Amino acid sequence: MENWVNITNITSNAHSPHIYQVVLGCTTFVLTLPFVVFHIHRYPLGSTGAVLVGALLMVICTVIDSSRVYTVIGNTNNLKTTFLRWGMMVISSYFEREQLIDHLLDRLFPLRLPFVQWLLRVSVTSSLLASLFTNDVTCILLTPLLLKKWIEQKRDVRELKTLLLAIATQANIGKLK
Repeated sequence: MENWVNITNITSNAHSPHIYQVVLGCTTFVLTLPFVVFHIHRYPLGSTGAVLVGALLMVICTVIDSSRVYTVIGNTNNLKTTFLRWGMMVISSYFEREQLIDHLLDRLFPLRLPFVQWLLRVSVTSSLLASLFTNDVTCILLTPLLLKKWIEQKRDVRELKTLLLAIATQANIGKLK
């Protein structure tokens, strides 16, 4: 009976975190939370980037073991894909924040453009970008920019599903070659 108590104490202590891990985990959570909840204009990473930075800090501070991260993610290639998408989201938010693409979008999608022309131009743009990048990156780059332009022009919401389907479909078709 005495051996059983010692074994349970050893196994329960092996899985329980150390005090510094709890403190560092809570500190990382508290520091990351405002960037996730509130939109901070000068922070270019967005809420998804804040979550990834928080997760990276937890791995660096040994709150979470890197082998457990790979267990959750499943594969090293999945981690590469996650960081590729994150990088493209940073670029997209930078373009949006600095209004680098607004001039191009104003020329490509003027105010009184009929929906059929919107659909055609979105399809061609999505196909071309998908041939340069992956279809996921194309969708991540185009969707927020086009939604912002759609809201600015106060277009009909009923047409929006068709437009978003066109972005995704043409991104997949553009990548097939």
